[in-house]
Amino acid sequence: MNQAEILKAVSFPVKMMDAGYKDNLGNWVNIPDRKAIVRTDTHEALAIHSDQYKLIPYQQMVEPLLQQLDSEGGSLVMRQGRGVRQQPLRVESGGRRIWIESSFNDYAIQIGKDRILPRLTYGNSYDGTASYRGIMGFFQVSCTNIGALIKPGALRGFGSMNINRKHIGGEDIEFSDLGKHIKSFLSNFGNMAESLQGMLNSRVETEKAREIMIEYAGSRFVDKHYDDGTNNAWELYAKVTNYLTFDYKGGTQQSERRAALALAQIQQEMR
Repeated sequence: MNQAEILKAVSFPVKMMDAGYKDNLGNWVNIPDRKAIVRTDTHEALAIHSDQYKLIPYQQMVEPLLQQLDSEGGSLVMRQGRGVRQQPLRVESGGRRIWIESSFNDYAIQIGKDRILPRLTYGNSYDGTASYRGIMGFFQVSCTNIGALIKPGALRGFGSMNINRKHIGGEDIEFSDLGKHIKSFLSNFGNMAESLQGMLNSRVETEKAREIMIEYAGSRFVDKHYDDGTNNAWELYAKVTNYLTFDYKGGTQQSERRAALALAQIQQEMR
């Protein structure tokens, strides 16, 4: 799926219309102070909002995003979801929400056999469940153990960026803000190599490493997959995140939060 296909897929027509319902006699009754966002090609109501809501069609936000990706060497990426390769664009619930995945190959960091990229996830919605959002972090796409690992959280000062901007009540959105954050994150990303190398060259006491694994991956996983010789800080973090990549208890955000907490503990115990 290329950029032109992405833009076409999110450019379906929508319109703000009076919200209402038909009473028992079949008469239309307007709901005061409420508007409906209607997808006019399918005639489906996507959301009901206050009449103060400012409708911003997806394409008005996605087109400058794609331009930013072009200018920074970003590319759309297939993503891994529950073991299935998925398209870089997800249009959910008939168009109520969209998500776009992209990464930046020119900024790749190689740590041994591990290859890590900065990744940007962009989200937006008409139903208010995913306000204009840019989430940028680092993602391990090639690794010494199975799976592509979640790499959320801060890593010695270089971690994820989350911009969450609602557009209710006529608030103007400066899309250039996202562009500035992308540039800033990418400029810092190269500095992460030293921090990552520091983890590769550090160790965690064996007993403490096992405790961290049990806390975040559970004793069953540890008994089956963990070797007490794995107390290298980088390998330990890789094992924790490898488990969490495939364990979505509470959802992806919860798994990423657990990975970030594990990272903080590992860094604290590094020697």
